[in-house]
Amino acid sequence: MSRKIVLVIILVFAVSLTLTAESFAEVKTKTADGNSFTFPEDALQTGPALFAMAISKTRQNGEEQQQILLQWQTYFNENPSFLAGLPVYHFPVIGSVPFFVKGAIRGGIAKTYAPFIGSDRLAVVFISDAETFFAQAGIPIDEEPTLAFVVKNGTIKGFLKGGVTEENLFRLKELVSGNK
Repeated sequence: MSRKIVLVIILVFAVSLTLTAESFAEVKTKTADGNSFTFPEDALQTGPALFAMAISKTRQNGEEQQQILLQWQTYFNENPSFLAGLPVYHFPVIGSVPFFVKGAIRGGIAKTYAPFIGSDRLAVVFISDAETFFAQAGIPIDEEPTLAFVVKNGTIKGFLKGGVTEENLFRLKELVSGNK
């Protein structure tokens, strides 16, 4: 009898984890080439994806995170079999800015990323409340860039912080393997 109770408790716990899975809030934005884009939905239309996200409270740190994410992209470009076809999208996340500077910001970021990734895989996500946005996603805001593995239904399966290191390569491989 006690074994059945334990199994029921485990089942209830597993179901509650699925129901409370973290995900990103929807944001309407544009890709680097100016096409309308709904984050994260449009990135997940063909299946799971890896989101490379610069998340910062300062411009300087945001630019530093972008450079680290471009190092990741260089690694992926040079080692295409590492992700076995899993698409990578870059989403610099920027807090409230006046609408009339969004185009200039988007253009500057697009120019920086152009040698590394197609414009259809880059969209600046402008949000009004970064704390709430990332709290909902279960991702802390710190001074490190984030790689988030997101499945087709929008659930964040996991994330890692930092640059291209042996430890992070191992963690990323573990995160994405078997979850496609």
